[in-house]
Amino acid sequence: MARWVFVGMASHPEIKTLSNVTQENRDTFDKTMANLVTRLMTENCLAQARSAMEKDGGEAFKVAFGVVGKLAMQELMSNPNVNASFSDFAKYIDQKKLNSAFANK
Repeated sequence: MARWVFVGMASHPEIKTLSNVTQENRDTFDKTMANLVTRLMTENCLAQARSAMEKDGGEAFKVAFGVVGKLAMQELMSNPNVNASFSDFAKYIDQKKLNSAFANK
C-alpha cells in the first residue's frame, strides 16, 4: 500500500519531475489496490462492509479508506531511512545565524 501512496504522490506537479513513475506503473499499482479493495469488501470483510453500507452508506467507506491512507503514510514515515532523510537538512542550517536570531537581547 505504501508503494501505491508513493505513486499517487509522485503525480503531484511539484514532485513529478523527481520520479520515474510511468503510467504503466500507475496502472499496475491501481489494479493491485483495486484487487485488494475488492477482496476486502467482497470476501474478507463482507459482513462488515454490508453493515457499514446499511448504516452509513458511502460515508463509512470514505472514512475507512481515509484510515487506510493514514496507515499507509505511517508505514512510510515510520521507516528509519525515511526519518533520517527528513532530518538530513539540519546539517546545512546556519547555526550561528539561527542562534543570533533567537538570542536574548
